[in-house]
Order: sequence, then C-alpha cells, then structure tokens
Amino acid sequence: MKVTRILAALTLVAGFAGVAHAQNGCARLSWGAANCATWTENQAYTGPAVYTLSYSMFGVSASNVGHDSQLRIRHLSGPPPSSAVPDSWRFDDSGCQTASQLALNETGSKTCPAMKGANSLAITQYAIDVDGSAFLRLAVTYDTFSPVAATRYVAWNVLFDHTFSSVGPTPPDNSTCGGAELCENFSLDFAQILASTGTAIPLPGCDTDPSLPGVLATWNGGCAQPVATTPATWGKLKGMYH
Repeated sequence: MKVTRILAALTLVAGFAGVAHAQNGCARLSWGAANCATWTENQAYTGPAVYTLSYSMFGVSASNVGHDSQLRIRHLSGPPPSSAVPDSWRFDDSGCQTASQLALNETGSKTCPAMKGANSLAITQYAIDVDGSAFLRLAVTYDTFSPVAATRYVAWNVLFDHTFSSVGPTPPDNSTCGGAELCENFSLDFAQILASTGTAIPLPGCDTDPSLPGVLATWNGGCAQPVATTPATWGKLKGMYH
C-alpha cells in the first residue's frame, strides 16, 4: 500500500497536467525556526549548532493537493568559476556531514500554520549536482487543502546540523567538515503549488537580494559572482610603464 502511494505521488509531482501562467502567491526563504514575521536573509556561522532555514509561502489562495520545490545551495568561487559547496554543506549520503545531519519537517505554528492537508506524503532528496552545487528536492502531496491568501504558511523547515562543521579545510581524519566560514547562496530552482484543478502554479520569490539576483537567502553574507580574469595584452602591459 505504501509503495503504491509513493508511486502515485511521484506521478502526481512529475506529470501534472500543465503550468498555470497566472502567479498565485510567492515563496520565501528566511533564517530562523518558523520565521514568518520577518525576512532574515543572512545567517552568519557562529559555531557548531543547528541552523534552521524556514521556507514559507504567502498569498496562495488556490485549493491544492501538494507543493513541489527545489532548493539550491551554491558556493561561488574562482577563477576558474566554481559552484561547488564545501564539506560543511555536504549533507548527501556520501558527503562529509551525511544525511544524518539534515532534518526536515513541515511543522507550523498558530500564527504561521503548515501548508498541508490531511494524509500527507513527503518525497525529499538532498544531492550534489554535476557542477558541485547542492540541491534539495522538497515535494509533498496531501488531501485537498484550501489556504487563505492573507496567511503566511510554512512549507518546510530545513534544519542543518553543523555540530561537526569547522572553519578552514577539512582535517585529514574527517573528524569535522570544513568550510563553514565560507559564503553560500540559497535560491529556488522552482517552487510550485499543485492545484486541485490539475495545474501547477509557479511561485516567484517574495523577497530577493537586488545585489545577488535570484538569491533568497545567504550564509556568511552570500557570494558575489566571480569576475573572470581578462588576459593582459602586450599593448596593455607596455601602457603600464608609460
């Protein structure tokens, strides 16, 4: 029964009838447990601890049977340009942290309830992409739920356990996971509500950083896009000495 329902949910998430062109609500990433009151864009690393990233939705009025999103984490560096996250953000099964240091829940509060109907089924995956960035797939299906547009709802709470994270390179014995002091950018590859009408409704970001296009939350101030070096020409070099 459980396997059948999981397969049905995967089919629902992957093959919804279409994408609605009209936007209905927006998505926010903010640091702090169930942080619905304000947008806290940045989180600085202050030592080994559990850091919570709250993912919420606002302005959604369409009755829905689930939502599906993909969170992206990038550490931009270079040259050469790279998006690879350090070991402190390797919460994948084969990474330094391993999946045991990552926890997910959809718990809301009285003022910020969960965007979820009854009989929910979550499908999640944290993995490293080909460019070295990390992505977290967050999908959940449930019985029909009718939200109120004026209410902000918790979609997910993502708990990053940095108990074993450390500043600087990872030591040879892998006793800690290095790079916790480095900058990271958090964005959403996509965020959509699975409407009960059979369409997927995309959600834009509620709050974004104008200096970091597409970035919804940052770690240690966020990473600016690396500037590619321009090879110096002989004429330019000669001009430096005149």
